Formats: sequence, structure tokens, C-alpha cells
Amino acid sequence: MKVPEEREDSRVGLIRVVGDDTVLVSVRTRQDWIPAQHVYLHIPSETIGGHPFTVCNISRPLTQADNERPYESTQELLIRVREGMTKQLFKVGSGVRDEQGVAEGWIGNEREGVPIKAWTEGPCTCFFPSLAEESADGHRKYLGEDNDTLVLISGGAGVSYALPNALDIVRRARAMKIGATDRSIAVATQRLSFIWVVKKPGE
Repeated sequence: MKVPEEREDSRVGLIRVVGDDTVLVSVRTRQDWIPAQHVYLHIPSETIGGHPFTVCNISRPLTQADNERPYESTQELLIRVREGMTKQLFKVGSGVRDEQGVAEGWIGNEREGVPIKAWTEGPCTCFFPSLAEESADGHRKYLGEDNDTLVLISGGAGVSYALPNALDIVRRARAMKIGATDRSIAVATQRLSFIWVVKKPGE
């Protein structure tokens, strides 16, 4: 099935400040992606060109019992603020739009976020291809398919890699419990430990 092109009026994202130096950008898309893949974020009003970020959520709801591609999903990008584009995104999310720190009519809030024209390009291959390798018969293998115990450890914004993998394992395990027969759903993991190390509670 051919997926329709993104409409111009659908290219709306939300920026939320979720920590002292962290923002969460949400973008509606008709792309499909697997855990650990990254996309290039485009926000033309703030920067030229696309910038790569790992998608920190999964493309299917936790309650979905098959791998049918959704018509539309929301990609979430957890971004640590540094310089350049990320610093500008923090200003937009905070309602500060100039170097003097003057707010320009912030129309969002911490819960709803600040709307902005944005879209993503991709997705691109995961940084560790072995976690999405293909078997000899062409079946794409995912993290957790062959391991009964998994420990996922991440630090700070690195959780954007570990979290979608954990969510995907939970989704597939739930699907198997209710009788899913799709081979691509299969998961062997029985015990999953998720460890997230942060320097301060505000992260």
C-alpha cells in the first residue's frame, strides 16, 4: 500500500521543555520506524538543514497485537540542549526568542508545548545494525527475540536509544500473551531490567 505524501498543513510539531537542559520535540508523521533508528529534524524557522536525533518512542501502540503499519504516528525526540539548534529549540520551548531573553508571546505551556512548523526526514538505519539484523531467510530479528533476560542501561539523554527498545519488547510480549501468531512479533525475553542513570533529578 502506498502511503500518501505528507501534507503541508500536517507539518506541525510541538516543543516542550522537560528539564533544565532538555527538550522534547513531537512531530506527526506517516513514516514507519524501528527502535534505535534516527531521523533528521527540520525546523526551517530556526535552522537550515536537518539535524539527526534518535526517535525515543515506538511507531505502534503498546496494545497493538500485530505489525501492521499505522497510517500516522507521532515521533518523539528527546534532545539535550547544547549550542546551535538545540539551544534555539530550548529558547522556543521556553518562549524566549532573542538574545536579550525577551519572550515573544509564548502560546504554549509545559503540558501542551509550543507549536512550530516541523517535519522529519528518514528514518535512517539504527546505530547498531546487529540489533535489527536479518536471519538467513530474510526475517528481520529484533532485540529480545533470542534472549530470555535483558538488561538495558543508559545515561542521560542516551535513554532515547534504550527506551524504544524496552517499549517494543513490552508491546510484543503483550501481543504474544493474547495469542498473536505473526512471527515478527516473537519475543523470548522473560525478564527485562531497565536502568537509567541521571546526574540530577531534573534530567
